[in-house]
Amino acid sequence: MSLCYRTRVKMTDDGPYVWKIIIDFPVEVTEEEASADKFNVFCARRYGLGEDVIRLKKENGDILSQGYAKIKKAYPSDINGNRVTKGNYVTLEMWIGAKNPMTNPMAAAHGTMKTLIFLDYRITLIGEVAGESGLVFDKFTGSDMRFLKGWKHGVSSFDQMPLQYGFWEPDRAYNEKLPLIIWLHGAGEGGKDPMAAYAGNNVISLSTQKIQKYFEMGACILVPQAPTRWLDPGDEPPAGMTFIGNENLAKAQLTAERNNSGKDSMDKIMWYITKKGYSIYTEGLKALIDEFIEDRPYIDRDRVYLGGCSNGGFMTMRMMLSYPEIFAAYFTVCEAYYDAILTDEDINKIKDYNIWFVHTANDRAAIPEMCILPTMRRLKEAGADNVHCHYFDRILDDTGDFDDEEGNIFEYNPHYSWVYALKNHVWLDFDGKPVTIDGREVTLFDWLSQQRRKR
Repeated sequence: MSLCYRTRVKMTDDGPYVWKIIIDFPVEVTEEEASADKFNVFCARRYGLGEDVIRLKKENGDILSQGYAKIKKAYPSDINGNRVTKGNYVTLEMWIGAKNPMTNPMAAAHGTMKTLIFLDYRITLIGEVAGESGLVFDKFTGSDMRFLKGWKHGVSSFDQMPLQYGFWEPDRAYNEKLPLIIWLHGAGEGGKDPMAAYAGNNVISLSTQKIQKYFEMGACILVPQAPTRWLDPGDEPPAGMTFIGNENLAKAQLTAERNNSGKDSMDKIMWYITKKGYSIYTEGLKALIDEFIEDRPYIDRDRVYLGGCSNGGFMTMRMMLSYPEIFAAYFTVCEAYYDAILTDEDINKIKDYNIWFVHTANDRAAIPEMCILPTMRRLKEAGADNVHCHYFDRILDDTGDFDDEEGNIFEYNPHYSWVYALKNHVWLDFDGKPVTIDGREVTLFDWLSQQRRKR
């Protein structure tokens, strides 16, 4: 007999994870009877409900994305997974994070871009609980993803290049003008699933009270999605390079014989990708933003803010240079716009803009010595006033979500400075001193909320 289970997914700083599996137990269970060692959880990660198991490309061939998920705790609960002393539901709290992929409902299931997938669980009772044993729970009855509440999808009507997007809007009073925050995703969140652009990382944080509180009546959020990557130049690679992935430039790798280290090879790839400094999506993105604002007369055109990470940081720089008349301020995170392609004229232009950069010292994807460090030096030498940069040593998880079984704190890939940016854990300037406005220390989004378009 197939018994039922449901899941609860929560948004973490590293994106969504199944953190609770709630099983419908046939008899009442007490706290003393339920324990993690009496269950196991097998997961097959599928393209969708009833579809094939995802195949992952590895050096030694394709492998199926399936295996056992690790249980942290087990206890009786109500139907929503809230702990009780006894009940007819048992909740399995799971280990989550990068080392526990069987709880991650986002994956690069089709090529290199993230999309929402289906985690097909089979929970087996391997011990005895309340006189029962050998039970199998493999009938999925639903998933609680309450963090998606209020988020919607759309597509622009620009004929030459329609782009999909996700968006969120707060409740507003009649005739109330609202600011607009635009977020441009990183390399892995492009593709054909707009949810990946705002839920692949914790972009949803922008719609929470933690960020919204800085804007008197709240702020609208717009998250456009590129079909490939924002820094896609749309042309063919030079000899010795092959672009792998969706359409043009989804992923690059050197195919010629390598005499240098992997890092040097990646530097060459990134240099080719970004050295031209343009994107095939620039005009299409501008059209999407214009249309979104035009359709919503309640958006305050003097408070339109643009930010993004990595690939999206590159595109933030590109839009800053191409269409500065639209935006009040910019927040660029681990941006991948090479300083060598910024002319002195560019520097003299953007030195007067309102910009806050976020980067990490040992970032090997958007290498600071080739991106942010020389750019900040040139901006300061040019007399930039309201240009800031919080330059982190490393990125550590401060939530406890990803602590291992020994209690060790999880350290992110140093490229992941968006983790701190999206939770507003950004307050220092390049000199290590707090950023202030009128003598008051401010955080990134506090600062952002006070910027207005310069005319």
